[in-house]
Amino acid sequence: MTVSNSAIKATAKKIIKPSYVKNVVVSIVLIMLWFFCYNLSAVLSLIMGNLAFYIAIAILSIFLFLPVCIGLLRYFWRLYCGQNDNVIEIFYYLKSKESYLKVTGFSLAFVLRAVLCFVIFSIPVYVLKLITGTWLYSVLNVSIPIWTTNLSNIIVFLRIISITATLIYTLKFYLAPMLFIADENIDIGEALHLSAVICRRTFLDYVFLIFSFFGYFLLSLLTVPLIFILPYIIVSYLIHCSIAVEDFNDEIAKINQDDIPTFIAGV
Repeated sequence: MTVSNSAIKATAKKIIKPSYVKNVVVSIVLIMLWFFCYNLSAVLSLIMGNLAFYIAIAILSIFLFLPVCIGLLRYFWRLYCGQNDNVIEIFYYLKSKESYLKVTGFSLAFVLRAVLCFVIFSIPVYVLKLITGTWLYSVLNVSIPIWTTNLSNIIVFLRIISITATLIYTLKFYLAPMLFIADENIDIGEALHLSAVICRRTFLDYVFLIFSFFGYFLLSLLTVPLIFILPYIIVSYLIHCSIAVEDFNDEIAKINQDDIPTFIAGV
C-alpha cells in the first residue's frame, strides 16, 4: 500500500478526537446491544435448553446485531468523510424495510460463506470422530480398534487447521463491509467479489494492521477498555480500506491507460 500503518493510525486519532465523547457513546450503545442479545439468549437457554441459546444468538446476531454493526461502520465512515452524524444514525439500516432487507442479505451472505467454509474444512475432523467414536462399531457389531485412541491428537490438530483456514478465507472479504456502506447501490455479490480481488494485494498489510493493535485487543478482553478503543480501531480499518480501494483503482486506471495505443502523426 502507498500509506504506512503508522500514518493510518495517526490519521484515525485526528479524526476521532474532535467528537471523541460521542464516538465513545456510540461504542457503548453497540456493546450494550451485544449484552442484550447474549443475555436474552441465555434466558431462553434456561427455559428451552442449550440448543435454544445457539439458535437465539445466531438469529439475534444476523438480524439485529450485525445490521447495527454495519450501521456503526457507516457512522464512522461518514465521520471519516467529514460528516458529524447523530448517535442514532448507527440504527440507519433499521429505519426502512428496503435498507434492512439489504443489510440482512449482506450479513447472511457473509456469514454463510464463513460457515460453509468451516464445514468443508471440518470434514476430516468429523470423519476421524466417526472412526474413533463408538457409534460406528456398535452398528457394525465389532470391537473398537486399539489404534483409534492415537487419533485424538490428530483431531485437535485438524480442528486448529480448519479454524485457521476459515479465518484466512473469511479475511478475503474484509473490505466488503466498507464497500457496502460506501456505495449504497452496490450489489452484495459485487462487494464480496471486489473485496476478494483487492485483498490479493492488501492482505498482508491488513494482517500487519491487525497485529499492530495486539496490545489494544488484550485490553479489550476486559470489555470496559473496548468502549474507548473501538472508535480508533474502526476508523483505522476504514482508512486502510479506503486507501486499498484507491490504490486498486489507480492500478486499474494505469493498466487501462497503458493498453490505449498512442499515435504519432508523421511529418
